[in-house]
Amino acid sequence: MEPARTASSPSSRWEPRSRATSRRVRALGHQIRESVGEWKPGFTVSIGFSAPTPAPVGIAAAHREVRSVMETLTRFGRQDQIVSANELGVTGLLASVADDRLLDFARRHLGALAEHDRRRGGELVQTLRAYLEEGEQQAAARRLKVHPNTLRYRLDRIGEIIDVDLADPETRLNLAVALRVQGLLDL
Repeated sequence: MEPARTASSPSSRWEPRSRATSRRVRALGHQIRESVGEWKPGFTVSIGFSAPTPAPVGIAAAHREVRSVMETLTRFGRQDQIVSANELGVTGLLASVADDRLLDFARRHLGALAEHDRRRGGELVQTLRAYLEEGEQQAAARRLKVHPNTLRYRLDRIGEIIDVDLADPETRLNLAVALRVQGLLDL
């Protein structure tokens, strides 16, 4: 795809047209949201969009993508958002899974830890989330405002309670997805 120069880029860098188009569509979405908000205060608008597509052959597929985005936002109670199909990532994939299967997955991976926190007023689920989102211990300790040794102790306890090895990439992926499910279903 031929790059397109964008006027908004201060360093006059070149960007692919799809990125520039996505930014323009997102800006249009913000304008629509603001206009509706001025017209009807308190009313929220969510906007879904697909990647650019050739007309007329790609219109049906693009429409399916946008419907999927909107159904996902609705299912997980997300309002007042502007989202492309590509941005949904794992969330879009999870939207195709039944709630009972998602609940089972989250409970299987995080149930014992959530129960431990509930019984003891602990913060181990929050610690796990910070560690997985930050990607490394020092940043997670800073985010949680705890000493790195405290974080390491908590991570060891998490491993013991749910019987996992946090050094294993597959384990971290499963736990990250389970945490995402928790957030999506407000568990």
